Amino acid sequence: MNIKTFIAGLLKNRFVQILLPIIAVLLIVLLSVILAKHPDDFSAEQKSGIFISYGQGDMTVSKNGVDWEPATNATVLEEGDRIRTGQDSKIILKTPRGNTLRMDGNTEISASQLSQDSVALSQNSGRTFNIVTTADGIKYQISVLGHTITASSAAQFGVSANIKANRINVKVFKGTVDVSVNIDGATGTQQVSAGKQITVDPNSANIITLSDITEAELTDEWIMWNNSENQKSSSSTDAIIVNENAGTSVQSPTADAVKPKQSTQQKSATCKPSVSAKKDNTYKGILVNWTTCSSEDFQFYKVVRSTLNHNPSFPNDPVVSSSANRSYANFIDKTVAPNNTYYYRVCTVEKINRIACSNVVSVAY
Repeated sequence: MNIKTFIAGLLKNRFVQILLPIIAVLLIVLLSVILAKHPDDFSAEQKSGIFISYGQGDMTVSKNGVDWEPATNATVLEEGDRIRTGQDSKIILKTPRGNTLRMDGNTEISASQLSQDSVALSQNSGRTFNIVTTADGIKYQISVLGHTITASSAAQFGVSANIKANRINVKVFKGTVDVSVNIDGATGTQQVSAGKQITVDPNSANIITLSDITEAELTDEWIMWNNSENQKSSSSTDAIIVNENAGTSVQSPTADAVKPKQSTQQKSATCKPSVSAKKDNTYKGILVNWTTCSSEDFQFYKVVRSTLNHNPSFPNDPVVSSSANRSYANFIDKTVAPNNTYYYRVCTVEKINRIACSNVVSVAY
């Protein structure tokens, strides 16, 4: 009997006819399982790297700490990698456990350890805002200038590093973090809760200062931008900057300013400047003029600029000038480049985060 006759007889066997479809189904299921576990098909949360979920402006990445190349939304940071932002740039990163790290302009971080159980980062300069969603026992750490900030449960906090002054500041908006301070080899840990901040400055008389986050500090453009980003995802349980002391008998000075709002819109200020702008050949830039504010609640002027957004606003667009001087009424932008059209707006910031923005002016340079 040749092989063809044998196969033909086998296929006519009723038992084989029943068994073959079952084998085919099992093979399909097995193949599906194998493909589903292919590393290239893992989601961002399952991978061990850090992913860029949003990027604005200049951002570069280094695999060896020496050579830098442009970063994109497809860039994955592995252990040992560094990423940094240029001036007026921002990045939002996602860690393996779904935590969020936002980087301000002129900021650099490196990934020291990335795993399902621990995320350890080094902040080499600038400002970061961190949203930690990990469960108890899963550590999220940032090391900066020899000090370490650790969150082992849900928390929101900002870290600022002044490398030249050897000074750091940590502001906690939700939860609690532990700040391990290292001064000339002597270490100690300070627990910082929501509504508080710690400043470590070896050059000051006190070295370590623990204080409330002030209302004025909440109007900082970096903090307001983060609050705006939080409000965009307000359906998330940890999306809004929250002071956990709000509503209790003892409230920190920041409670009203950081508790969740009914609307994603900021309250309107009483001053709304009127703005004009023109090309200035003398100073080789663009001169922006505006009417001043007389309100006693006035805190800042924020001049925002964009080449893409025809309707820029604060805090969503880059700030090119800021002043707490009420009589400040003009600004010369010398960072412009030929063959571009620039859109300007001047926003006033008053107490309790009230904001009013002027008309928009455009200048072709």
